[in-house]
Amino acid sequence: MFYQKHFPCFAAGKPRYTVPQNILSTKKRIFLVAVPLMNQTSASDNSLVKLRFHHTLTRIAIYVKSDDNTTGKQITAFSIRGMKNGILTCHIPEDSKDKGFGWSYPAPAGTETFTATATRFDIPDNTAAPKELLATFYLLPYGTESVFNLTYTYQAYNSDNTDITQTIVLSNQTLPSTEMWTEGTSISYTLGISRKKVTVTAGSLPTWNTGSTETVSETVVIN
Repeated sequence: MFYQKHFPCFAAGKPRYTVPQNILSTKKRIFLVAVPLMNQTSASDNSLVKLRFHHTLTRIAIYVKSDDNTTGKQITAFSIRGMKNGILTCHIPEDSKDKGFGWSYPAPAGTETFTATATRFDIPDNTAAPKELLATFYLLPYGTESVFNLTYTYQAYNSDNTDITQTIVLSNQTLPSTEMWTEGTSISYTLGISRKKVTVTAGSLPTWNTGSTETVSETVVIN
């Protein structure tokens, strides 16, 4: 479930809205802004003003797949770091492609760590299984300071053939293609997890619909 929040943008005087921290991430709020319309007149009390709304945040979908046939793999923690707050300023659109708003950020930049709710997420046991959605974040469109943290476990065997659980902790790992974090974009990161390494593949979706076709842009390998 997600929430929608609408803020009308009136361009006269270039009004600004400071985004509070609680609009982001785990509550899955969708922050929409309408393109400013200038000098609108009404022929009658029943006429309508047509507003065009745009998404102002970046949608980040985190997927998980198996990169080996190790059984018993499980994600126990995942988090991503993004901007803590930002300022949205409206302006008069210059042309039909201009959305009528832009983002700015406080200096120095303040960041926040946003944590996925899933704490025992089973990773498929084999490479043939399709990827699965771990979490979705709605973040401010500024990816420069963004990193992720991942903890996962897998089953192994001691020299005496008894079961043991191995824990892998990856901290402050760089995300690829963060330059694609622009307002209204839908970005996916697929974590390919194996015993010896994790691959991170970035992709983009033409819409916020998870069923749309993904375009892969970059892959990094973490050993």
